[in-house]
Amino acid sequence: MRKVFIVSTLAFSLIAGINAQKFTVSPAEVVVTNEQMKLQGIREFDNGIYGIIEKENIKWFSSCSRTPMGQTVSVGPAEEPLEFICTKGAQIESFPNLRPDRDYPGNFAWIANVYDMKNGDVLAFIHCEESLNSKSPSKRGGVYFRFGLAIAKNGGRDWKWLGYIIEPNVSFREWYMSVYPNTNLNVGYANYIIKDGYFQVYYRDNMGVKEGDPAKDGIAIARAKVDEVVEAAENGRICVWNKYYNGKWDEPGLGGKFTPLNIPTSGLMHGDAAYNKYLNKYVMAVRGSKWEKVDKSEIKLSFSDDGFTWTDWKIIHQDQHLNDYPTIISMGSTEGVSEREFHSYAPGDSNEITGKEFYVYFLCHYDKLMPEKFGKTCYKRVKITLE
Repeated sequence: MRKVFIVSTLAFSLIAGINAQKFTVSPAEVVVTNEQMKLQGIREFDNGIYGIIEKENIKWFSSCSRTPMGQTVSVGPAEEPLEFICTKGAQIESFPNLRPDRDYPGNFAWIANVYDMKNGDVLAFIHCEESLNSKSPSKRGGVYFRFGLAIAKNGGRDWKWLGYIIEPNVSFREWYMSVYPNTNLNVGYANYIIKDGYFQVYYRDNMGVKEGDPAKDGIAIARAKVDEVVEAAENGRICVWNKYYNGKWDEPGLGGKFTPLNIPTSGLMHGDAAYNKYLNKYVMAVRGSKWEKVDKSEIKLSFSDDGFTWTDWKIIHQDQHLNDYPTIISMGSTEGVSEREFHSYAPGDSNEITGKEFYVYFLCHYDKLMPEKFGKTCYKRVKITLE
Protein backbone atom coordinates (compact mmCIF):
# COMPACT_ATOMS: atom_id res chain seq x y z
CA MET A 1 0.00 0.00 0.00
CA ARG A 2 1.10 3.57 -0.52
CA LYS A 3 2.53 5.16 2.62
CA VAL A 4 1.22 8.59 3.58
CA PHE A 5 3.67 10.79 5.50
CA ILE A 6 2.24 13.27 7.95
CA VAL A 7 5.00 15.22 9.70
CA SER A 8 8.68 15.97 9.36
CA THR A 9 11.32 13.93 11.18
CA LEU A 10 11.79 15.19 14.71
CA ALA A 11 14.49 14.59 17.30
CA PHE A 12 13.77 14.56 21.01
CA SER A 13 16.04 14.32 24.04
CA LEU A 14 14.82 13.13 27.38
CA ILE A 15 16.20 15.43 30.06
CA ALA A 16 14.42 14.07 33.13
CA GLY A 17 16.08 11.58 35.46
CA ILE A 18 19.68 10.58 35.93
CA ASN A 19 20.01 8.49 32.76
CA ALA A 20 18.65 10.76 30.02
CA GLN A 21 17.80 8.96 26.80
CA LYS A 22 18.04 10.43 23.30
CA PHE A 23 16.06 9.16 20.35
CA THR A 24 14.71 10.25 16.98
CA VAL A 25 11.19 9.89 15.62
CA SER A 26 10.35 9.14 12.00
CA PRO A 27 7.60 10.83 10.01
CA ALA A 28 4.15 9.48 10.87
CA GLU A 29 2.64 7.23 8.24
CA VAL A 30 -0.79 5.73 7.70
CA VAL A 31 -0.81 1.91 7.85
CA VAL A 32 -4.57 1.26 7.91
CA THR A 33 -6.82 3.70 6.06
CA ASN A 34 -10.48 4.35 6.71
CA GLU A 35 -11.21 2.96 3.25
CA GLN A 36 -9.45 -0.31 4.10
CA MET A 37 -11.59 -0.68 7.21
CA LYS A 38 -14.76 -0.18 5.18
CA LEU A 39 -13.66 -2.67 2.52
CA GLN A 40 -13.23 -5.26 5.29
CA GLY A 41 -16.70 -4.46 6.65
CA ILE A 42 -15.34 -2.85 9.81
CA ARG A 43 -17.29 0.22 10.85
CA GLU A 44 -14.97 1.59 13.50
CA PHE A 45 -12.09 0.49 15.71
CA ASP A 46 -11.95 1.99 19.19
CA ASN A 47 -8.71 0.77 20.75
CA GLY A 48 -5.10 0.03 19.96
CA ILE A 49 -3.93 -2.60 17.52
CA TYR A 50 -1.80 -5.20 19.34
CA GLY A 51 0.66 -7.49 17.61
CA ILE A 52 2.02 -10.98 18.32
CA ILE A 53 4.94 -12.16 16.22
CA GLU A 54 4.12 -15.48 14.58
CA LYS A 55 6.76 -17.02 12.28
CA GLU A 56 7.26 -14.55 9.41
CA ASN A 57 4.18 -12.50 10.11
CA ILE A 58 2.32 -10.61 12.82
CA LYS A 59 -1.08 -11.52 14.21
CA TRP A 60 -3.02 -8.38 15.10
CA PHE A 61 -5.79 -7.95 17.69
CA SER A 62 -8.22 -5.07 18.05
CA SER A 63 -11.81 -4.31 19.07
CA CYS A 64 -14.73 -2.62 17.37
CA SER A 65 -16.99 -0.45 19.51
CA ARG A 66 -19.97 -0.35 17.17
CA THR A 67 -22.89 -2.77 17.36
CA PRO A 68 -22.44 -5.68 16.90
CA MET A 69 -19.17 -4.99 18.66
CA GLY A 70 -16.52 -7.61 19.10
CA GLN A 71 -12.91 -8.61 18.65
CA THR A 72 -11.06 -8.52 15.33
CA VAL A 73 -8.08 -10.73 14.53
CA SER A 74 -5.99 -10.27 11.38
CA VAL A 75 -2.64 -11.36 9.95
CA GLY A 76 -0.28 -9.15 8.00
CA PRO A 77 3.13 -7.51 7.84
CA ALA A 78 4.07 -4.49 9.89
CA GLU A 79 3.07 -2.11 7.11
CA GLU A 80 -0.33 -3.72 6.40
CA PRO A 81 -2.02 -5.14 9.53
CA LEU A 82 -5.36 -5.89 7.83
CA GLU A 83 -3.88 -7.88 4.94
CA PHE A 84 -5.91 -10.93 5.94
CA ILE A 85 -8.89 -10.86 8.35
CA CYS A 86 -9.08 -14.06 10.40
CA THR A 87 -12.22 -13.09 12.28
CA LYS A 88 -14.26 -10.03 13.18
CA GLY A 89 -17.07 -9.41 15.64
CA ALA A 90 -15.92 -12.31 17.84
CA GLN A 91 -17.68 -12.31 21.21
CA ILE A 92 -16.19 -13.25 24.58
CA GLU A 93 -18.09 -16.24 25.92
CA SER A 94 -19.53 -15.71 29.44
CA PHE A 95 -18.51 -12.05 29.57
CA PRO A 96 -20.72 -10.65 32.38
CA ASN A 97 -23.70 -8.40 31.74
CA LEU A 98 -22.82 -7.65 28.13
CA ARG A 99 -24.64 -4.64 26.75
CA PRO A 100 -25.52 -4.38 23.05
CA ASP A 101 -24.87 -0.65 22.76
CA ARG A 102 -24.25 2.48 24.79
CA ASP A 103 -27.91 3.11 25.67
CA TYR A 104 -28.26 0.29 28.20
CA PRO A 105 -26.57 -0.63 31.49
CA GLY A 106 -23.96 -3.33 31.32
CA ASN A 107 -20.41 -4.11 30.28
CA PHE A 108 -18.32 -3.25 27.27
CA ALA A 109 -15.20 -5.31 26.53
CA TRP A 110 -12.13 -4.01 24.70
CA ILE A 111 -8.81 -5.76 24.18
CA ALA A 112 -6.36 -3.77 26.35
CA ASN A 113 -3.24 -5.83 25.58
CA VAL A 114 -2.27 -9.37 24.58
CA TYR A 115 0.28 -12.02 25.55
CA ASP A 116 1.42 -14.94 23.41
CA MET A 117 1.04 -18.16 25.41
CA LYS A 118 3.38 -19.93 22.94
CA ASN A 119 0.99 -22.81 22.24
CA GLY A 120 -1.37 -21.09 19.81
CA ASP A 121 -3.51 -19.58 22.56
CA VAL A 122 -3.54 -15.88 23.37
CA LEU A 123 -4.13 -14.24 26.74
CA ALA A 124 -6.00 -10.93 26.42
CA PHE A 125 -6.20 -8.22 29.04
CA ILE A 126 -9.73 -6.85 28.81
CA HIS A 127 -10.72 -3.25 29.55
CA CYS A 128 -14.20 -3.47 31.08
CA GLU A 129 -16.74 -0.66 31.45
CA GLU A 130 -19.71 -1.05 33.80
CA SER A 131 -22.29 1.65 33.04
CA LEU A 132 -25.21 3.11 34.90
CA ASN A 133 -28.12 4.27 32.80
CA SER A 134 -28.04 8.07 32.88
CA LYS A 135 -31.58 8.09 31.41
CA SER A 136 -33.04 6.59 34.59
CA PRO A 137 -35.44 8.69 36.76
CA SER A 138 -32.67 9.17 39.37
CA LYS A 139 -30.44 10.74 36.71
CA ARG A 140 -27.61 8.72 38.24
CA GLY A 141 -24.87 8.04 35.70
CA GLY A 142 -21.22 7.18 35.47
CA VAL A 143 -18.94 4.36 34.38
CA TYR A 144 -16.87 1.99 36.51
CA PHE A 145 -13.75 0.54 34.88
CA ARG A 146 -11.68 -2.54 35.69
CA PHE A 147 -9.50 -5.17 34.04
CA GLY A 148 -10.26 -8.78 33.37
CA LEU A 149 -8.67 -11.61 31.42
CA ALA A 150 -9.90 -13.66 28.48
CA ILE A 151 -8.29 -16.49 26.55
CA ALA A 152 -8.45 -16.80 22.77
CA LYS A 153 -8.23 -20.20 21.11
CA ASN A 154 -8.37 -21.43 17.51
CA GLY A 155 -6.39 -18.49 16.22
CA GLY A 156 -8.54 -15.96 18.05
CA ARG A 157 -11.88 -17.22 16.78
CA ASP A 158 -13.05 -18.53 20.17
CA TRP A 159 -12.85 -16.27 23.23
CA LYS A 160 -13.64 -17.21 26.82
CA TRP A 161 -14.00 -14.87 29.79
CA LEU A 162 -11.81 -15.77 32.79
CA GLY A 163 -12.63 -13.14 35.41
CA TYR A 164 -11.78 -9.73 36.87
CA ILE A 165 -8.21 -9.15 38.09
CA ILE A 166 -7.75 -5.41 38.82
CA GLU A 167 -10.08 -2.60 39.89
CA PRO A 168 -9.53 0.86 41.43
CA ASN A 169 -8.92 1.51 45.13
CA VAL A 170 -12.46 2.89 45.08
CA SER A 171 -14.34 -0.42 45.02
CA PHE A 172 -17.24 -1.20 42.72
CA ARG A 173 -19.57 -1.30 45.75
CA GLU A 174 -18.42 2.15 46.97
CA TRP A 175 -18.89 3.58 43.50
CA TYR A 176 -22.24 1.88 42.96
CA MET A 177 -23.58 3.02 46.32
CA SER A 178 -23.11 6.66 45.25
CA VAL A 179 -20.04 7.56 47.28
CA TYR A 180 -18.74 8.97 43.99
CA PRO A 181 -21.92 9.84 42.07
CA ASN A 182 -21.65 10.44 38.32
CA THR A 183 -17.91 9.70 38.38
CA ASN A 184 -16.01 7.78 35.70
CA LEU A 185 -13.17 5.79 37.34
CA ASN A 186 -11.20 4.93 34.21
CA VAL A 187 -8.28 2.50 34.64
CA GLY A 188 -7.11 3.00 31.05
CA TYR A 189 -5.29 0.16 29.30
CA ALA A 190 -3.00 -2.63 30.52
CA ASN A 191 0.50 -1.23 29.96
CA TYR A 192 2.45 -4.31 31.00
CA ILE A 193 6.06 -5.42 31.18
CA ILE A 194 7.47 -8.79 32.24
CA LYS A 195 9.93 -8.42 35.11
CA ASP A 196 11.43 -11.15 37.33
CA GLY A 197 8.85 -13.64 36.07
CA TYR A 198 5.86 -11.35 36.78
CA PHE A 199 3.39 -9.44 34.69
CA GLN A 200 3.58 -5.83 35.92
CA VAL A 201 0.58 -3.81 34.73
CA TYR A 202 0.77 0.00 34.83
CA TYR A 203 -2.64 1.65 34.85
CA ARG A 204 -4.66 4.58 36.22
CA ASP A 205 -5.98 4.02 39.75
CA ASN A 206 -8.03 6.30 42.00
CA MET A 207 -7.45 7.03 45.67
CA GLY A 208 -10.51 7.17 47.86
CA VAL A 209 -11.39 10.57 49.33
CA LYS A 210 -14.27 11.85 51.42
CA GLU A 211 -17.75 11.69 49.98
CA GLY A 212 -18.55 14.51 47.59
CA ASP A 213 -14.94 15.12 46.52
CA PRO A 214 -13.58 13.85 43.21
CA ALA A 215 -11.37 10.77 43.35
CA LYS A 216 -7.66 11.54 42.95
CA ASP A 217 -5.72 9.53 40.39
CA GLY A 218 -2.19 8.17 40.02
CA ILE A 219 -0.27 5.51 38.11
CA ALA A 220 -0.45 2.20 39.97
CA ILE A 221 1.27 -1.17 39.43
CA ALA A 222 -0.39 -4.57 39.84
CA ARG A 223 1.39 -7.86 39.28
CA ALA A 224 1.04 -11.65 39.16
CA LYS A 225 3.43 -14.47 38.25
CA VAL A 226 3.38 -15.19 34.52
CA ASP A 227 3.46 -18.97 35.03
CA GLU A 228 0.55 -18.84 37.47
CA VAL A 229 -1.50 -16.57 35.21
CA VAL A 230 -0.92 -18.82 32.19
CA GLU A 231 -1.63 -22.06 34.08
CA ALA A 232 -4.84 -20.64 35.53
CA ALA A 233 -5.96 -19.33 32.12
CA GLU A 234 -5.46 -22.72 30.47
CA ASN A 235 -7.74 -24.16 33.13
CA GLY A 236 -10.40 -21.48 32.70
CA ARG A 237 -9.50 -19.54 35.85
CA ILE A 238 -7.67 -16.47 37.10
CA CYS A 239 -5.06 -16.26 39.84
CA VAL A 240 -4.46 -13.61 42.51
CA TRP A 241 -3.09 -10.20 41.48
CA ASN A 242 -1.55 -7.74 43.95
CA LYS A 243 -0.88 -4.00 43.93
CA TYR A 244 2.34 -2.25 44.90
CA TYR A 245 1.84 -0.24 48.10
CA ASN A 246 4.45 1.23 50.48
CA GLY A 247 7.26 -0.99 49.22
CA LYS A 248 5.28 -4.25 49.32
CA TRP A 249 3.06 -6.28 47.02
CA ASP A 250 0.43 -7.31 49.54
CA GLU A 251 -2.62 -5.22 48.50
CA PRO A 252 -5.30 -7.06 46.49
CA GLY A 253 -5.67 -6.25 42.82
CA LEU A 254 -9.42 -5.89 43.31
CA GLY A 255 -9.98 -2.72 45.35
CA GLY A 256 -6.62 -2.57 47.14
CA LYS A 257 -4.56 0.51 47.98
CA PHE A 258 -1.61 1.61 45.83
CA THR A 259 1.43 3.90 45.85
CA PRO A 260 1.38 6.33 42.89
CA LEU A 261 4.48 6.45 40.69
CA ASN A 262 6.64 9.56 40.31
CA ILE A 263 5.07 10.69 37.02
CA PRO A 264 1.45 11.82 36.53
CA THR A 265 -1.17 9.88 34.62
CA SER A 266 -1.53 10.93 31.00
CA GLY A 267 -4.52 10.45 28.75
CA LEU A 268 -6.20 8.01 31.17
CA MET A 269 -3.14 5.74 30.62
CA HIS A 270 -4.31 4.48 27.27
CA GLY A 271 -1.09 2.93 26.05
CA ASP A 272 1.44 0.09 26.11
CA ALA A 273 4.82 -0.85 27.64
CA ALA A 274 7.77 -3.14 26.85
CA TYR A 275 11.32 -4.06 27.79
CA ASN A 276 14.09 -2.60 25.62
CA LYS A 277 17.09 -4.92 25.32
CA TYR A 278 19.22 -2.25 23.59
CA LEU A 279 19.04 0.06 26.63
CA ASN A 280 18.29 -2.50 29.33
CA LYS A 281 15.40 -0.23 30.27
CA TYR A 282 11.63 -0.28 30.17
CA VAL A 283 9.63 1.97 27.88
CA MET A 284 6.00 3.10 28.11
CA ALA A 285 3.88 4.88 25.48
CA VAL A 286 0.66 6.77 26.28
CA ARG A 287 -1.55 9.37 24.71
CA GLY A 288 -1.94 12.96 25.84
CA SER A 289 -5.07 15.09 26.01
CA LYS A 290 -8.43 13.96 24.71
CA TRP A 291 -11.66 15.05 26.29
CA GLU A 292 -10.66 18.53 27.39
CA LYS A 293 -10.84 21.29 24.80
CA VAL A 294 -7.44 21.27 23.11
CA ASP A 295 -5.97 22.34 19.80
CA LYS A 296 -3.62 19.37 19.54
CA SER A 297 -3.39 15.75 20.62
CA GLU A 298 -0.14 13.91 21.27
CA ILE A 299 1.57 10.57 21.85
CA LYS A 300 4.23 10.36 24.59
CA LEU A 301 7.08 8.12 25.81
CA SER A 302 8.76 7.50 29.15
CA PHE A 303 11.74 5.27 30.15
CA SER A 304 12.67 3.51 33.39
CA ASP A 305 15.71 1.61 34.67
CA ASP A 306 13.83 -0.36 37.32
CA GLY A 307 10.11 -0.14 36.48
CA PHE A 308 9.42 2.16 39.44
CA THR A 309 11.03 5.52 38.66
CA TRP A 310 10.17 6.89 35.23
CA THR A 311 11.42 9.85 33.17
CA ASP A 312 9.09 12.73 32.41
CA TRP A 313 6.70 12.15 29.52
CA LYS A 314 8.12 13.36 26.21
CA ILE A 315 6.01 14.01 23.12
CA ILE A 316 6.86 11.86 20.08
CA HIS A 317 3.93 12.91 17.87
CA GLN A 318 1.50 15.82 17.96
CA ASP A 319 -1.03 17.23 15.51
CA GLN A 320 -4.62 18.44 15.26
CA HIS A 321 -6.20 15.01 15.36
CA LEU A 322 -7.37 12.81 18.22
CA ASN A 323 -4.36 10.49 18.55
CA ASP A 324 -5.12 7.60 20.88
CA TYR A 325 -4.30 4.06 22.05
CA PRO A 326 -0.56 3.83 21.26
CA THR A 327 0.94 0.34 21.10
CA ILE A 328 4.60 -0.68 20.93
CA ILE A 329 5.50 -3.07 18.09
CA SER A 330 8.88 -4.80 17.85
CA MET A 331 10.86 -4.65 14.59
CA GLY A 332 12.41 -8.05 15.24
CA SER A 333 15.95 -9.36 15.39
CA THR A 334 17.43 -7.65 12.34
CA GLU A 335 15.80 -4.25 12.90
CA GLY A 336 13.49 -4.45 9.87
CA VAL A 337 15.91 -3.95 6.97
CA SER A 338 13.93 -5.76 4.27
CA GLU A 339 11.35 -4.22 1.95
CA ARG A 340 8.57 -6.23 3.60
CA GLU A 341 9.65 -5.81 7.17
CA PHE A 342 8.04 -8.92 8.66
CA HIS A 343 10.81 -11.03 7.03
CA SER A 344 13.16 -9.72 9.75
CA TYR A 345 11.37 -11.61 12.52
CA ALA A 346 13.09 -14.73 13.83
CA PRO A 347 11.99 -17.64 16.06
CA GLY A 348 11.87 -16.53 19.65
CA ASP A 349 11.18 -12.86 18.88
CA SER A 350 8.67 -11.34 21.25
CA ASN A 351 6.71 -8.12 21.14
CA GLU A 352 7.35 -7.64 24.87
CA ILE A 353 11.02 -7.08 23.91
CA THR A 354 12.20 -4.25 21.64
CA GLY A 355 15.56 -3.24 20.19
CA LYS A 356 17.33 -0.11 18.99
CA GLU A 357 14.38 0.59 16.67
CA PHE A 358 10.72 -0.07 17.32
CA TYR A 359 7.34 1.21 16.17
CA VAL A 360 4.62 3.04 18.06
CA TYR A 361 1.25 2.51 16.38
CA PHE A 362 -1.76 4.66 17.30
CA LEU A 363 -5.34 5.33 16.28
CA CYS A 364 -6.19 8.60 14.62
CA HIS A 365 -9.76 8.70 15.87
CA TYR A 366 -12.95 10.35 14.71
CA ASP A 367 -14.53 12.16 17.68
CA LYS A 368 -18.01 13.67 17.79
CA LEU A 369 -16.81 16.55 19.99
CA MET A 370 -14.66 18.00 17.20
CA PRO A 371 -15.46 16.07 13.99
CA GLU A 372 -14.20 18.84 11.72
CA LYS A 373 -10.78 18.58 13.36
CA PHE A 374 -10.30 14.83 13.76
CA GLY A 375 -11.65 13.51 10.47
CA LYS A 376 -11.74 9.82 9.54
CA THR A 377 -10.50 6.95 11.70
CA CYS A 378 -7.21 5.34 10.64
CA TYR A 379 -4.13 3.71 12.18
CA LYS A 380 -0.76 5.47 11.96
CA ARG A 381 2.72 4.67 13.22
CA VAL A 382 6.06 6.32 13.93
CA LYS A 383 9.45 4.62 14.22
CA ILE A 384 11.58 5.30 17.28
CA THR A 385 15.35 5.04 16.84
CA LEU A 386 17.34 5.04 20.06
CA GLU A 387 20.82 6.55 20.38
